[in-house]
Amino acid sequence: MDWFPLYNSIRIAAIATVITFFFGIFLAYYIAKLPRMLKGVLDCILTLPLVLPPTVIGFFILKSIGKNGSVGKMLMQLFNTKITMTWYASVIAVIIVTFRLCTERLEARLRLLTKILSMQEKHWGFQIHLYFGKF
Repeated sequence: MDWFPLYNSIRIAAIATVITFFFGIFLAYYIAKLPRMLKGVLDCILTLPLVLPPTVIGFFILKSIGKNGSVGKMLMQLFNTKITMTWYASVIAVIIVTFRLCTERLEARLRLLTKILSMQEKHWGFQIHLYFGKF
């Protein structure tokens, strides 16, 4: 029995989860601080992978990381390597598709946490109870 497909799936999921989590925290922190107009534009861009069909997103990813795409040409010139049809291309695709799910939740939590920390001490208990009650 060949265990490589299971190993490959777990490897891709684990690496993509760690990268999305830490980069998502970093980006959600800065998105929460952006002005309303810029936040709306960035929200539209980051939400595109969620609303477009998976085949369209896959096509755009292949066009950009392929040997004739912008990222693919750059990788070929700098490192003399191609990225299409590799396991790390799958990691990139998973990060692109799931990134908005992470930043959306974190952004809302960061805004609420900022609101909690800016309140006076006597109101903290009630607000923290409401915050943890939403899980």
